[in-house]
Amino acid sequence: MSKKILVQVKHHDGESGSYGIQQVIDVLKQKEYEEYEGYFITSGFISDETRKIASENNIDVMDGEELVQLIIDNLDKLSKGTKRLLGICSIPTII
Repeated sequence: MSKKILVQVKHHDGESGSYGIQQVIDVLKQKEYEEYEGYFITSGFISDETRKIASENNIDVMDGEELVQLIIDNLDKLSKGTKRLLGICSIPTII
């Protein structure tokens, strides 16, 4: 059986509050989502309190800095089209 995930993605400047986490919690309580794992991803900052709420409800979180690091770590796996959409370009260097 494949893994089922529910992902809530938010684009925020500054802090992403617990409201997004609560949305994931509410959906996961529905019978049709009982086999799903919850994820909350934001371009913003996640406070320790919000991380605690997520952890207590088995929801994985990723803030903006973690998202950027994930993209950097996987640049070689991204297509040219995806890199273009993200505004990523390679600059040749001479060593």
